[in-house]
Amino acid sequence: MQFKLKKVFLASAIFFGMLIQSSAANAICWWWQDCKAYQTQHPIVLVHGLSGFDSILGIDYFYGVKGELEERGATVYIPNVTAWEDGYVRGEQLLAYLEELQAITGAQKFNLIGHSLGSPTSRYVAGVRPDLVASVTSVNGANSGSGFADAARGIVPVGGGTEALIEGALNFLGDIIDALAGNSEYT
Repeated sequence: MQFKLKKVFLASAIFFGMLIQSSAANAICWWWQDCKAYQTQHPIVLVHGLSGFDSILGIDYFYGVKGELEERGATVYIPNVTAWEDGYVRGEQLLAYLEELQAITGAQKFNLIGHSLGSPTSRYVAGVRPDLVASVTSVNGANSGSGFADAARGIVPVGGGTEALIEGALNFLGDIIDALAGNSEYT
């Protein structure tokens, strides 16, 4: 009987040990663990994509990602770069934001997470100011161009009135998004 109890105790200890190991490896917080699993050396900056924003009328572009990361101990910022420009213009805006954030917070570097056009925007900053960037993570990034844009270029004749009309409509949409997001300096 004592031998069976030792086996059960040993099996239970191994099982719970593996459970604790697994949960720590997967950043799952159990009631007995410290839930500050995402404390990073550098703040995280979430960079939105084309026609993106930080928040408009209570709609969160990153749909709770910022809150989840902060709940786990990360420091997270979301810059409000323009919704409808290329990665170079947005990159300069992001660079100015990071320099201001560095002055305010004292952080020396940032972990950039770019979604869609936010990826090349982040890569631009890493290229011109690598001293500000600890890492760049691309989430569904348009790092090799955009299939949609390539298809549109094949359908819409270059240099014609149709191209100017579509460009004007898209720029107007970007201005509306920027205005709703509070980016009045970009409209």
